[in-house]
Amino acid sequence: EESKYADLLIIESNETMAYYSENTPTHFIKNLLQEVHCPVLIVPGEYKTINKVVFLYDGGPYSTTAIKMFSYLFPVYCEVGVEVLTVKSKKQDKHVLNNHLLKEYMKKHFPNTIYTVLNGLPDIEIINYLKYKQENEFIVLGAYNRGILSRIIRPSIIEALMKEIRSPLFIDNN
Repeated sequence: EESKYADLLIIESNETMAYYSENTPTHFIKNLLQEVHCPVLIVPGEYKTINKVVFLYDGGPYSTTAIKMFSYLFPVYCEVGVEVLTVKSKKQDKHVLNNHLLKEYMKKHFPNTIYTVLNGLPDIEIINYLKYKQENEFIVLGAYNRGILSRIIRPSIIEALMKEIRSPLFIDNN
């Protein structure tokens, strides 16, 4: 309920709000992400200086809103290296959806942006791409609230990122 009145919620990735520990992502974090009403910053246990921001972009409204919310809350990162990462199926062209609109926005807010388009399944390609990078990255993504059946059948990419990548995640659920 308090998140309705917050600009940002910051929480450690293995938080349980209990006396016992769990594997990441914990049940508490999964439930929190379903109910929260503001952007969430999920951080690993140790701090590292951020060298790069990676925006996961699929052309949809959730990823676009995440980019905008990040720019409002963290204008200090406009001068670091920024990458927009998109994954498309092999049948699709290599152009980013709404390319001209995105590039116009990014040019004003993040002038040092590079664009990367990968081919394949997003959940697999994103994890493989980010897992083997050596930079201290801030990963930004939009999410959407899915039903319980959908979450049982197919876990969220957020869960995979928390398990596989030790970088801060900025998630906007709105």
